[in-house]
Amino acid sequence: MATGGPYFSHLLLNAMYYSVSKFSNRVEVYDDPSNQKTAGNRFLRRAKELLGTALDQSTIPTVQAMLLLSSSMFALGHQSAAWSYHGIAVQMIYDLGKSLPTSLAN
Repeated sequence: MATGGPYFSHLLLNAMYYSVSKFSNRVEVYDDPSNQKTAGNRFLRRAKELLGTALDQSTIPTVQAMLLLSSSMFALGHQSAAWSYHGIAVQMIYDLGKSLPTSLAN
């Protein structure tokens, strides 16, 4: 993150923040501190904003972000969103050639 390397993106960072927010007791991560389901929503909103440009090119950080968001959506009972993020991740894995055996991926 500090060097802006190829395996960092702001989308991934916000997906990570969103995924772990549900385990936080910090008031700052809640839209409504009395409602547990609002934990991390600000990070989800930002991730959705960043997703628009991230879809232009398949990258490892985007795949990781999509899988994190998918997992979080499943945990919250948002199956349609979870499957959508999962589908994007799988398609990007195919685009990157990561679904092939190592001997064929080169």
